[in-house]
Amino acid sequence: MLMRYGSSIFLVLFAVYALTMTVPYGYASLGLDPSWNLAINLLIQQGANFGKDVAFTYGPLGFLNYRIMPEGYSIYWFFAFDLALVGMATASVAYAMRQAGKYAYLVAILAVMVIYPEGLFADRVFSLLFYEFAFLLYALQERRFWALILATAIALLLFFIKVNVLFIAGPYFMLMLVYAGWKRIFSPVKLGVLAVIYVLSLCGLAAILQVDLWGYIRNSIALTDGYIDAMSSFSLFPKEFFILAMLEILFGLGFVLLLWRSWKSWRETFVVLFTSLLLLALAFKQSHVGIGFAGFRNFFQIAPLIVCLYVLFVPKLWDRKDLRIAGGMLAIYLLSMAYTGYGLSDRSWRNYVRSRPEPHMNLSYYAVPYTWYDYAKNFDQHALDLPDSLRRRLGNASVDFLQHDLGYVFFNRLAYRARPVIQSYSAYTPELIRMNGAHYRSIQAPDWVFYKLEPFRNQNPFWMDSEVTLELLKRYQLQAPVYVHGDTLQLFKRGGGLFRPKVQEIQVPTMRLGQVITIPKGGLVRLQVDARLNVWGQLMRLFAQPPYLYAKVRYADGQERRFRVIPPVLKAGIWVGARVETQAELRTFFLTAGRGNVASEQLVLESPMPWAWQ
Repeated sequence: MLMRYGSSIFLVLFAVYALTMTVPYGYASLGLDPSWNLAINLLIQQGANFGKDVAFTYGPLGFLNYRIMPEGYSIYWFFAFDLALVGMATASVAYAMRQAGKYAYLVAILAVMVIYPEGLFADRVFSLLFYEFAFLLYALQERRFWALILATAIALLLFFIKVNVLFIAGPYFMLMLVYAGWKRIFSPVKLGVLAVIYVLSLCGLAAILQVDLWGYIRNSIALTDGYIDAMSSFSLFPKEFFILAMLEILFGLGFVLLLWRSWKSWRETFVVLFTSLLLLALAFKQSHVGIGFAGFRNFFQIAPLIVCLYVLFVPKLWDRKDLRIAGGMLAIYLLSMAYTGYGLSDRSWRNYVRSRPEPHMNLSYYAVPYTWYDYAKNFDQHALDLPDSLRRRLGNASVDFLQHDLGYVFFNRLAYRARPVIQSYSAYTPELIRMNGAHYRSIQAPDWVFYKLEPFRNQNPFWMDSEVTLELLKRYQLQAPVYVHGDTLQLFKRGGGLFRPKVQEIQVPTMRLGQVITIPKGGLVRLQVDARLNVWGQLMRLFAQPPYLYAKVRYADGQERRFRVIPPVLKAGIWVGARVETQAELRTFFLTAGRGNVASEQLVLESPMPWAWQ
């Protein structure tokens, strides 16, 4: 009796603690990621069609994850969403404690470890993915059809929050339905009806939320595949990489230990094993695309979910030693989160400690801010205010912003007319680059365009969005520059461009590293190179990072620069005839079609891993 009441009291306290450690919502801010958050919200407010008008990994319910509410939506969406997540978390802990029997107190300790220091929902997408997996496994293990229905609802929700998760959540869901039918856990009729309901619900919600399903999925495939090439980076010192890699290896060894101890019963735990390996592979890929503190943090945010699956679904095979192994793995998680937090706090332990949420059990810390919410507070930050005279000149005319800093559009309440790939660094495949170019050729093109070169991961920013660059030359007229708080913005007005600029094309059908590519004079020179990985390079790209490719450019004034190039972007074409690295050189390029810039003379492609290329 005492044990039962003790468990109930703990679960209530756990739910309260989990909720109070959750940030209710956020307001608009500056930066690369906050910029696309704001852009997605503006597109939602405009009723844009995701898949047709927008090509991005986040969908029309993406705000549930990044926690900035679009105008006109109730802030209590977040409240209901958080209550649902905390409810699922509490139910999971209750189930695990019941299964653990006399070791329930160890499960309780592990549960608290998962919540702190980052809160239960550091990334709500991964939390939802975990609950989809957990409810599917619970349905299979306990033969509870309602759990299968709940997993279906979660899979649908994930699809409209972040579509690239579909490539994990969708196939896994369907595979588990097939497995349930094969093992006769549920009748084929029930499973068939559920699958039909899933598909019909997907189509119905797509119509309500204005989603072009085929375009949404097709664009996400291009974005997900190209992401690996464009976003890979390495931003750690050797010592930092060694520490994080060792923590990752130690966690992996703990996982192997758990597998070894339950190996004799692999037939009973096969589905849990498969699910855990799927999550582990996802975590590893997350950490090794962008190798840095943020990347490894992604790994260790997913890592405890793997431990939780074992605690939930194989306790009958466990003893106290197994739970100690799980505890050790979560201790590694806590150390890793602290160390990555230190790195993301400007490598300062003092800053990290100051930024930690203070543990408390006061629900008002979570609930009361909902009574204070005011959408207008998003505009309290005036760092990007445009001159009043310019805002009057723009009026209600449509506006786009190149390359990434869409905060200018949001904070000045301009009439946003987005290109499909809303930030230039994300247009990293030929298909995505062509989509943006086609938008600027269409009647939907914006009336005004702001342009600010923004460096990104050792790439030449001018080589991004090459089709848009050409359309600006053809169809837009450069205006006087705009100076705002240290930024220089180039402003373009639709109409009065060159219409038929003379472009010289250089096409290299097969790349040879070290080959000197001579660049003709003339300003407007587009280089297209088909750079392909061999089998070893493809394997490296699949399991870790793709091999890096660099372009060494020599200019007419004798200077040389080295930029990282993305193979799909290089295949689509980059503008190499003129040097454009500063805002002044950008202006000169559009005034003179590149003839007034310092000319490029030659370009050589290099790679630190020549063995990885064809």
